[in-house]
Amino acid sequence: SLWRRASSRTRPCPCHPYFLRRAVSIITKQLTDTVPKAVVLLLVNASTEAISKRLLEELTGDEMVDQLMSVGEGVAQKRQELEQAITLLEDVMRAMEAIQRGAVA
Repeated sequence: SLWRRASSRTRPCPCHPYFLRRAVSIITKQLTDTVPKAVVLLLVNASTEAISKRLLEELTGDEMVDQLMSVGEGVAQKRQELEQAITLLEDVMRAMEAIQRGAVA
């Protein structure tokens, strides 16, 4: 058989006990690092996907999606006012930089 042929060609190799303990500790560390990651991948991610799917199923049929996605009139007006304020601030900053360059030069 294949096993007998392979075992007849191998020779026992003496190995220092330190290297054996070190190899076992490395394998143990890799397992302790990998197992929690696998648990998170399989359980937590699956749970979050299931919760998200359930939430979308409940929201899709309702008017809540439209309600959540709509922007109120007051919010739209406030956004426009803020955009104008940002534009004004950018103009002021450019003017201040120009004044500063003129004073330095």
